[in-house]
Amino acid sequence: MVWTADDYQSHIDRLGRSLGCQVRQYPNAPGMMYVELGYIVGPVIRNQCDYLSVLHELGHFALGHTQGRPPHHDETYYFDNGVLRSEAEAWEWALNECEDTIEYKSRRFMWDYCLGGYYQSSLELAGRPTRLTNGDRGYVVFTYDEIDAFFVAVVQQIQGGETGFLVPFPERAEVPTSALMVQVERYLAAS
Repeated sequence: MVWTADDYQSHIDRLGRSLGCQVRQYPNAPGMMYVELGYIVGPVIRNQCDYLSVLHELGHFALGHTQGRPPHHDETYYFDNGVLRSEAEAWEWALNECEDTIEYKSRRFMWDYCLGGYYQSSLELAGRPTRLTNGDRGYVVFTYDEIDAFFVAVVQQIQGGETGFLVPFPERAEVPTSALMVQVERYLAAS
């Protein structure tokens, strides 16, 4: 079956209803979840990348990734869980819910534009506190969590054995060398 934008939208509508999540879509809108407020925002679906973007935001909703927006300052699971971990969990959820065969350009979108951007930021900040200021979520100061075997597995699932990604992974020279990272490197070596 060749999926159309209508097929993708129908799947999104069913999932949104089953989760009790209001799905707000606008042309070319970046994805953003407002879990503590009961809705997500995403693009009007024109292609598979748009579909996966909205699936990813539904994943945040399904997993309860709250971000402490007023008046819910104490609901910060997304940050408490770890930003890299939460992003990887939402992408894993999206990949598991996706009913279409994932195209290479969609894999590039998921890694180079989305999850890889968080990974790059974590390397650049190198343990310094920060805030996420897009999507009205800059209320919580956090430090990026370290990558772990779960994150590595999700990146591998996203990349699907393909090459040519713009954001290199892993950047071994820049990856922290904690005991956890030793486990991740062993995991990669065994793969």
